[in-house]
Amino acid sequence: MSRVQALLKRPVLVFCLLSLWFALEYVALGPYSFMEIHDVADVAIPRYIMIARDLLSGGASYWVPGMTGGADRLANGALYTSVSAFFFILFPHWLAFQVLLLGHLFMSTYFTYRLCRDELGLPQDSSLYAGAAVAAAFGSDILAHQWGLSAFPLLLFITSRMAREGRCSLAKMALLGAAYSLFSSPATTLPFCLAALILWFVFIQPRREPRFWLGLGVFGFAAVLPQTQALWAMSLNARWSQRLASSGGVAAPSPGGLLAALQAGIGHFLEFKVAAALALGGIAVSRSLSGRFRTVCVFFLAATLGMALVGFASAVMRPHLSAFGGFHFERFQLLAPFFAALCGAYGLAAIPERHRLKPALLALAFLAILAGTLRTKAANIRSWYFDGGYISNFESSVLRGALPDSASGPYRVATVVHGLHPAYANAYGWESVDGYTNVYPKAYQRLWSKVLEPAARKRNMSSLIDGYNTPSGNRVYLYLDTVEADPQGLPFGDYYRLNLLSLLNTRFLISRHPLIDENLTPLLSQPAWSSIPRKRRILERLRENFQGKSYLYLYENRTVLPRAFLASKVRRFADAAGLMNALAGSDARELRRTVFVEGDAAPALPEKPAAGGGTVSIARYANDEIDLELRAESPSVLVVSNNFSPYWECEVDGRARKVFPADGVFWGVAVGPGDRKASFRYRPPYRFPPLGAN
Repeated sequence: MSRVQALLKRPVLVFCLLSLWFALEYVALGPYSFMEIHDVADVAIPRYIMIARDLLSGGASYWVPGMTGGADRLANGALYTSVSAFFFILFPHWLAFQVLLLGHLFMSTYFTYRLCRDELGLPQDSSLYAGAAVAAAFGSDILAHQWGLSAFPLLLFITSRMAREGRCSLAKMALLGAAYSLFSSPATTLPFCLAALILWFVFIQPRREPRFWLGLGVFGFAAVLPQTQALWAMSLNARWSQRLASSGGVAAPSPGGLLAALQAGIGHFLEFKVAAALALGGIAVSRSLSGRFRTVCVFFLAATLGMALVGFASAVMRPHLSAFGGFHFERFQLLAPFFAALCGAYGLAAIPERHRLKPALLALAFLAILAGTLRTKAANIRSWYFDGGYISNFESSVLRGALPDSASGPYRVATVVHGLHPAYANAYGWESVDGYTNVYPKAYQRLWSKVLEPAARKRNMSSLIDGYNTPSGNRVYLYLDTVEADPQGLPFGDYYRLNLLSLLNTRFLISRHPLIDENLTPLLSQPAWSSIPRKRRILERLRENFQGKSYLYLYENRTVLPRAFLASKVRRFADAAGLMNALAGSDARELRRTVFVEGDAAPALPEKPAAGGGTVSIARYANDEIDLELRAESPSVLVVSNNFSPYWECEVDGRARKVFPADGVFWGVAVGPGDRKASFRYRPPYRFPPLGAN
């Protein structure tokens, strides 16, 4: 027996080695290893660092102030009960990511193999191909989707085996469902994996015993029950979030839109061309398509071409979907790699063992996987050089000690997006005015459209703003297509409205390119990048990957407004558009003394307020509870520049007082000369008493 044959007799070892190969660039250098930016380093890792830090230092909370002006934690799927959160609490954060990634790869590869080999009865070589193909296609963005996709083959394997052996007791199914819930995101994996699980046992491995389906119902209930609080939070917060569609009737289903959807679906299908070729080869050689093979092919087509049409249909119907208008119904396509791998495996299995094409197709299939991983690794190494890994982005000693603590009052930071991402700031414990947030107020999106409006006009980047304002627009960034037009420094006011950033309590700006504005005081400067010799630039990038980013510009905004202040004037507007235009055209001094409201949301104030105005100081600032000390010299509006939510309640000197949208975005409360203390508490209807303390 050859060594290869001996190794194949130990599939656990085979898939451990395969998992290590697929994750090599992510783990080989420990904390200095490569880390994917999209959906990982620009959202998931900073979010779980925040969750771990907040839970360990301040206790559980529902509001997360560090994300884009403040957002609901549950509405954004940041659950304390998830496996990802547990690992980030238990391990150093770089190690937590690597353990999660290796676990994801092993689960998805090994249990796809076991499912094919033991439960579907496919040959050894076909089953090995299926396991390897799944890992090659699933990618590393497991933190964004939890482990729900990775654990899906394991779920099918366990459920299938329990059903075959008659061990699907209700207690076991309930326990399995509760366990699977820990691995699932309520928005991106759980509903789609549950639907796929049901379809699997209807069409692929049909089960007709009533006891089995009762057990599967218990499984679904146990899986959804721990997620009901988050699902409740998502449905309620979505009603006033950026995920709401623009007003109007049903969008006309144009031929162009349908064609674009079909093109996208075909493109997604062709991402799995090797699996499709194997399936077609198996059909051509065997001249037959067995029932299970046919069903798997249908599932594969549904997850690619079919989901593109579902996405088009949901976009057409979005204005009538209420709180579900921003839900991605087409995310069943996340399971496309799994069903593509099964298609390829069935195609290989359909070719007789002694057929002359079998060895060639098998070799080509594994060579294609190898070639794909080599291309991916080459791209990842290049990305590591330019963008860095964990240490480079989250452990910069320059940033770590650059900004003061918030003892003198909370503040926010903004990031100019060139080699940086706003969410990095959250990993350092700072509140960011920008970031990557799935659910946040629509009004905040409108305000940011005004922040970015000069850039759109100057560079003819209206398509950028239009794309940002789509219902799913979850990136709140200081966008710019390039800085090459301004090599000596970016004239900040030509591209962004600093007055609105000041209103948003943006005290500091971080950049990899110099910024020019009379109201921005440089705290950290660098020689122009173009003036540095090329060899030194290469060495500088490599050094940063092992010591943290240091080629940075840091600015303090001299016109920043405090987090809480008293406004002595009220301006009223008939609609949000007029209000936002007025905000954009006002300087920081006017924004400091005037509150802008729609209709009669705010009470009338004296035409001639007292000259002194008054003062506000922060006595306590926690995630869910904020106490302010007031000294108003005349009737005023207390403005707190945190995102408005109807679930924030206020008491002034122990008596309830209405919180209304100030400046269309923030908290506003009417106060008078006799008021001394304002207390804000976040009390959403889905709040459980155990999370009351913060």
